[in-house]
Amino acid sequence: YSFKEIIRQTRVVWVVLAGIFLLGEEVTNLDIFGIILIAGSVLIVSYNQFSWREHVSSKAIKLAWSVSFVAAAIAVIEKMIVDSISVTPYMLCAYILPTLFLSLFLNSKRKVDLGNFFTFHKREAIACSVLMFLSYYLMLKALQLFPLTVAYPIIQASTVVGMLIGTYYFEENADLLRKLMAAIV
Repeated sequence: YSFKEIIRQTRVVWVVLAGIFLLGEEVTNLDIFGIILIAGSVLIVSYNQFSWREHVSSKAIKLAWSVSFVAAAIAVIEKMIVDSISVTPYMLCAYILPTLFLSLFLNSKRKVDLGNFFTFHKREAIACSVLMFLSYYLMLKALQLFPLTVAYPIIQASTVVGMLIGTYYFEENADLLRKLMAAIV
């Protein structure tokens, strides 16, 4: 998990480049330095002892890169949206429409499974829902208030937290120092 999380952070590069080329935001020396640091962190985490072929399948790498591109596209689109409308109505649509769409695919067995999940994990589900809602709202507010090339890299500082959680919960203790250095970079 921690390795793939670092790979997925390349989305910051794509977002910054899209902000510059698609939204006409200004490129700064700090943007260029940040892109170099992200590329450096990927090299640090994959250097020598940590072979991509031995520890992470090529399918996992491709999936991490795909997530990176899709997340970057979503960030650019959301920036364009929140620049023209208020965050609250957009956020409600962003939560309600996918829920309605996904509910079309629920058969009776899945509905029962979902009901059982909420019966046994009500507190966790509520806590996750509130935290996800709050996280998404704050991210959209940041995108609304700041240029994309500034807001998105700051938002993605969660890489360090993701790397630490992956290391602790999934017991990915191999090369911990190198992963931590890469996440911080």
